[in-house]
Amino acid sequence: MMGIWFAANAIANYLAGILESLLAGSSIPLYWFLVGSSLGAGVLLLLITPLLNLMHGKG
Repeated sequence: MMGIWFAANAIANYLAGILESLLAGSSIPLYWFLVGSSLGAGVLLLLITPLLNLMHGKG
């Protein structure tokens, strides 16, 4: 279980480094990118909630 924890942290840090290198070459400010990605994740979670309820037989 700890191996999975460490592997997940390693993958997340690797992806964060790749994302930072992609953002360094663009003109998007980091703050607005973080705001947009947070809002996008929230909207995605709101959109899939009815689907999850249907999968569990609650709909």
